[in-house]
Amino acid sequence: MDTKISRRGLLKGVGSAAAVAGLAGALPRLAEGQPARRRALRVAHLTDMHVFADRPESDQGIEFTVDHLLSLSDGPGLVLTGGDNLTGTMSQPLEAAVSMRDRWKKAFLNRVKLPMLHCTGNHDVWGWNKQRSGSTGEEPLWGKAWARDQFELDRLSYAHEQAGWKFIVLDSVQPAGDRYEGGIDPEQFEWLQGELKATPASTPVLVLSHIPVTGISPLIVDASPAENGHLVPYGSILRNQYEVVRLFADHPQVKLVLAGHIHFREEVKVAGCTYLNGGAVSGAWWRDPVADNRSRAERQPDSPPRLERARPGYTLIDLMTDGTFTLETVDTGFKASP
Repeated sequence: MDTKISRRGLLKGVGSAAAVAGLAGALPRLAEGQPARRRALRVAHLTDMHVFADRPESDQGIEFTVDHLLSLSDGPGLVLTGGDNLTGTMSQPLEAAVSMRDRWKKAFLNRVKLPMLHCTGNHDVWGWNKQRSGSTGEEPLWGKAWARDQFELDRLSYAHEQAGWKFIVLDSVQPAGDRYEGGIDPEQFEWLQGELKATPASTPVLVLSHIPVTGISPLIVDASPAENGHLVPYGSILRNQYEVVRLFADHPQVKLVLAGHIHFREEVKVAGCTYLNGGAVSGAWWRDPVADNRSRAERQPDSPPRLERARPGYTLIDLMTDGTFTLETVDTGFKASP
């Protein structure tokens, strides 16, 4: 499959990151054949920004986050956006989706002059709910064409190499009638197998997904009581999580898998690979988590109490020359509306 990923050059300002990427060159040696452990690249993972059609505080929160990110004395050389930059686009008229997209670009994309890789979330797809969106399915921007246009990508699953690491971006949002579910479709899975097979064992891999590949947070946050236990909806986790986890276990160069979607911070390790849910830039959708839970209890009085969602923030990741990494959770301190 073609791995061309951008119509105008995906990595803005890549020259400014050259010094960081250049760390993969001649390195001091601790012993013969063993390079010193140094930082190859600092990465920022920002997921679930959620511009709302009717909440101006979402724009303010994103601008606040950008200011926080750009004020770092030791900032990232690469930004990963984890999806769900907008809100409700599957079910909204095109005009509302366009307005949110333009606001997101103004608050975030046009202000962050750093190299970026974009991942597609379920709120970055337009019109799948035809009845509510008023779409026909024949519009040029219908469905995932909207996401490709929004991110200026030729394809939504792609690979990129930088600073001695390989980055694999997955398209984990699949259609399910007028809704969606998490999963990696067969064509993409075959492509993913090929990418990993072609990756040398010495090249560490970071995978970026919107919907969690696996983890505990979907069970904690979104599971519903069922006759024989609890049921996790496929909208909250990959339908074929076992096959994907098995594939990553068979390729130990996959070191870190990032996700969002659940607005919950979690770090689990499976078969030597770390699966990180990075919370959300928007926290509890730009609302105070306590108020968010109170609102949910009022709407669904028979549901069990839910743990509080993450506070507004993002993750800083230092990727090291030896294939290891460090993680830092960053709370921006933005005060969400009650």
